[in-house]
Amino acid sequence: MATQAREPNPETAEKTPRRRFTPAYKLKILAQTDHASEGQIGAILRKEGLYSSLLSTWRRQRDEGTLGALKPKKRGPKPKQDPEQKELERLRRRVAQLEHKLETAELIIDVQKSLAIARDPARDDRAVREDLIAQAGELSERTGLRQACEALGVSRATVYRRRRPAPVKSPRPRRTPRALSPGERQEVLEMLHSERFVDKAPEVIVALLLDEGRWVCSARTMYRLLAQDGEVRERRQQRRHTEYKRPELLATAPNQVWSWDVTWLRGPTRGQYYYLYVLLDIYSRCVVGWTLAHRESADLAARLLRTTYDKQQLDLIN
Repeated sequence: MATQAREPNPETAEKTPRRRFTPAYKLKILAQTDHASEGQIGAILRKEGLYSSLLSTWRRQRDEGTLGALKPKKRGPKPKQDPEQKELERLRRRVAQLEHKLETAELIIDVQKSLAIARDPARDDRAVREDLIAQAGELSERTGLRQACEALGVSRATVYRRRRPAPVKSPRPRRTPRALSPGERQEVLEMLHSERFVDKAPEVIVALLLDEGRWVCSARTMYRLLAQDGEVRERRQQRRHTEYKRPELLATAPNQVWSWDVTWLRGPTRGQYYYLYVLLDIYSRCVVGWTLAHRESADLAARLLRTTYDKQQLDLIN
């Protein structure tokens, strides 16, 4: 049965056939571009509709030898390889890998032996570590850095830091000292002693000078300069509390001085508390007596003291 040819559809565009370059065309383009300038090469590529990468590929193919190298490669399945030949090549690669590993292991063992022989017990640990790092760097050129560091027990990060030392930082410029010079200190003291500011506090003086657009120093600096000369004291007419020395009790043996306290302990219901009376020996930090009560009372405290005296075999009260 005859089939009728299908007519082309005018509404759909036909597929553009893929461009194929013959060896003669490639040699022609290469001959034109070999002796052309950069601008002329660009004009040729645009005129022929080619990419510069094609020129690099064609030149490489031409340098390989004959014109046959410019022939397009045939596509299709690769020829099947003999299974015995394939297994033989795999074994050869495996043997080469094992020989390389054996050579690397022998080299590492030789380095470890040399280090063990040359190691001196009197050497500093830091010097030994630096020697190991140097040996790891030399060994890494033949075995790789990872294997060298694992064999000698050195961190790879340390070797990398030795290879690329940190740049030397330029010293920072020293700050200009902001302390007042002796002349400036004397000027501030004279201003504080002047008739205008003699009765004013340093905070008020700083505020008045700022209103005038002047800055001499901070209020804290003024206080510090006045304190150096003993000129900071209370000038108000008021009574000051006398400073008494705090009483101190010293114990040189147990049961000489006791301390006591009453602690409130929360009970099972809201608002209910228990009272824990504790007697503590300040020398031995030993709890000599305690009791738990429902209320706080002086009678309970006195009873606890008498019981504790009897327990400690002390005769301190009548």
